[in-house]
Amino acid sequence: MKLIYISAFISLMFVAYLGSFITGVKKYFPYSVAQEMYHSFKSPAPAQEVMGWNSCNIEEIIDLPSNFSVIIGHAYGQPSKAKIDSFIAPNVERFLFKNISNIQNIIFTGDIFAVPSSSKWERLFEQFDSAKIYISPGNHDILRPESKEVFLKNQFIRKNFPFELPSNDNLSLVIDDSITSNWRAGKDLEAFIKSITAKNIIVARHNMPISQLLPYANSLAGNPDVPMVNNFVKGFSEKQNFTWIMGDGGAFEQLPRITCHSFKNHRFIVNGIGEFEGDTVIILHDGKIYSYII
Repeated sequence: MKLIYISAFISLMFVAYLGSFITGVKKYFPYSVAQEMYHSFKSPAPAQEVMGWNSCNIEEIIDLPSNFSVIIGHAYGQPSKAKIDSFIAPNVERFLFKNISNIQNIIFTGDIFAVPSSSKWERLFEQFDSAKIYISPGNHDILRPESKEVFLKNQFIRKNFPFELPSNDNLSLVIDDSITSNWRAGKDLEAFIKSITAKNIIVARHNMPISQLLPYANSLAGNPDVPMVNNFVKGFSEKQNFTWIMGDGGAFEQLPRITCHSFKNHRFIVNGIGEFEGDTVIILHDGKIYSYII
């Protein structure tokens, strides 16, 4: 009799696991409901108070310049709308199609597709091939073994993280992989940044490098263990200005479309696409950072 109960229990656990896996991958009910409930309880609370921690504003631009770079976080959009065959969010795709002739670089800060595939990566690079495309991977892109395999074998994607896109003598843009470093600004990144002589450094990545920003994250995938901002800044020069741009935000209505905080010579910007009114991307032009509502 005990053997029957044990067999029944194992069978039940297998069915539950299989159901959870399919629900998560294909976004079936109740996956989206569970995520929405989680974020309704996890609305961004005020960031932990630290002496010198301040809010900051990113200037909004209305008319796009003739030559610019764009940084886009969480490009696949609202999780409850995403299916296994979904591409990037429709409003992101429309924005890129409309402005591609004026875009020099497209930097995606993670979670480009809900469920990546080789055909989606190829389509992305083919549709917008007049611009240079760079990827800072997110958990959807490389955390699952099958997604990582697809990512690594794609020939279009530059993968020697961290790497630098020099903008001018006074500005350097660094593309980082925060998944492999489990959210932290790892030793490789710290060493790489120390080799940069530019006065202003922008780091584009997916995850929050400091604990004060965790309330603004779409999820805590990867179980982050990140320092508070006052400890974080000790690893970097006080003579340079740092702007950290994270794309793991904005996927849920309760999260802000864009948020900015500063501490000493560091500025932290979080944004991402959720297919809500006010969805925002970040524009780089002439060494300056702007926000733009798509």
